[in-house]
Amino acid sequence: MLDKIGIRHHSDKSSLIHGYLDIYEYFLEDFRKNEVQILEFGVGGGASLRTWLDFFPLAKIIGADPNAACRAFSGPRAIIETGAYDDPAFLSDLAERYDPSVVIDDGSHFWDHQILCLKHLFPVVRPGGFYIIEDLQTSFGKANFTTYARGATRSAFDYLHGLVSGLTAGPKLAAETADSFEAYFRSTAEFVLFRKGLIIIRKNSEKFSKQGETKLRLVPMVAAVPETKVFDHPRRYQRIPPRIIGAADRIAAPAMAEAAKGEVEAPASRVARIEDAMILGDGVVVTSTGSIVEESLINQRGATRFAGLYRVSAGARLAVHEIYPDPRRLSSGRDYVLLKQRWDGNFGHWLVESLPRLALAREITDTTKCLYILREPNEPAMRQVCLDSLAWFGVRPEQVLFVDNRALQVPSLIYPAPLTRQPWVKAPYAIRVLEEIAYIVTAEMPVNHETSERIYVSRNRTGRRRLLNEDQLIPLVESHGFRVVYPEHMPVTDQMMLFHDARLVIGNLGAALTNLVFSRPGVRLLALSTEFMIDDFFWDIICNKQGTYWSLHGKAANPALGMQSDFNIDCAAFSELLKEFVGPG
Repeated sequence: MLDKIGIRHHSDKSSLIHGYLDIYEYFLEDFRKNEVQILEFGVGGGASLRTWLDFFPLAKIIGADPNAACRAFSGPRAIIETGAYDDPAFLSDLAERYDPSVVIDDGSHFWDHQILCLKHLFPVVRPGGFYIIEDLQTSFGKANFTTYARGATRSAFDYLHGLVSGLTAGPKLAAETADSFEAYFRSTAEFVLFRKGLIIIRKNSEKFSKQGETKLRLVPMVAAVPETKVFDHPRRYQRIPPRIIGAADRIAAPAMAEAAKGEVEAPASRVARIEDAMILGDGVVVTSTGSIVEESLINQRGATRFAGLYRVSAGARLAVHEIYPDPRRLSSGRDYVLLKQRWDGNFGHWLVESLPRLALAREITDTTKCLYILREPNEPAMRQVCLDSLAWFGVRPEQVLFVDNRALQVPSLIYPAPLTRQPWVKAPYAIRVLEEIAYIVTAEMPVNHETSERIYVSRNRTGRRRLLNEDQLIPLVESHGFRVVYPEHMPVTDQMMLFHDARLVIGNLGAALTNLVFSRPGVRLLALSTEFMIDDFFWDIICNKQGTYWSLHGKAANPALGMQSDFNIDCAAFSELLKEFVGPG
């Protein structure tokens, strides 16, 4: 039937020329009964468009072509979109506005166009739908190379062959890929059929446990949740000039460039109640209307695959499910505060990024009656850190819900937005919240607890970034009245008190130094690190304190490990710098 329709309309897809339509009818017959969308690249003289209109009596046919004259073929069920096949903005717009069950690429046949269109439109093909590329013979022969390669070194066929190799091998045997689209393709393509001049790809339907929206859109919080409360907390603070010694220019340059800005602006303080929200992966928040709260991508804003979702590029506003989630449904009748996020298993990220946001939650709910959603830490010690630090805010252990990465359906979610942009920016409000907690907690402690205004922070009892010649430095710091401490072996409240009293801090750059947030304004830090470590996260804390930041970079024992390597510090240089750091007397 379809071939006869194609012949009637003089389509080159018919047996008159290519003979594609019999196989199309075999795969596409079921779509005739539904109000589907068929999108085809290449309108030309309109023969294919008329063929599809006759074969799919209920369908909307979208033709995409760079020639504006093709708009003449528009009709009640025919939509013509004009734009270039190599324009990512045009392709992204098509992906955003349409939900095709079938995409057919009969466009320019240029290799780069075929690959780019596939990357943008295959993700939005409906589950159980098809993506078809015609005239794939243009990937072969010298004449076609001259016409269709346009400088490309890999043909469209070779690219597709690589995708299919990984799909065929399966997850256990396929070579790992760093290409996010290839990984997405392996996860969502059900089968691939090669025929003469043609490839047909079927989108998997079994991974989607229910009929639902597979496309989600990244939206700023205030747009996704219009009821978001925004507070006029201070957001601006001044950069202090860092003193960086022993680092290569490429390592020192980022901090110096940041310092040159003078003033920096942090994210605004925002919190919202979101009804019937879904939480995916590392705390990604999705509203009931299909909006991803953009801010919930904290520490993964540049990712193209995250939380079971895929998007074509780091800046893309559209994301699609790889697998439709099967969420765990939480009970109703109470608010749930989301503190889970990417990297929150790290002491420093938990302390600065997650914990202060609890203060925002208090603005719109009774936090004594809430449950708190946290990631289950890998280490028991980190679990205790979470419980002990939440206790500072009056949160009891039975209020804490430790979860894995399974999706959650939450009837009433309280979402306090991030107050940081890592690694360079931490809102003054977040730092003030932690400072105030430190004053309250330390005031309640016995007056005889051990204090030191000068501390040397070691991380040599950890497994990486150890200072190999630390035994030569310790006598030097002790001679100047520094107390040597190992914070990772102390309860978090003891760490708070230790840093709250400190005025001069020397230490190997690592998570324990995040406790500087509890220090008083004006605290001074002499940081030690490898030559590969950029001065960013901890320098920014000191900027918030309007203190002093010096850093001395040493030499990595294993340069191949970069900033994670153990290292040595030049003792003579350290000794001279130490004298200057502590000042007269």
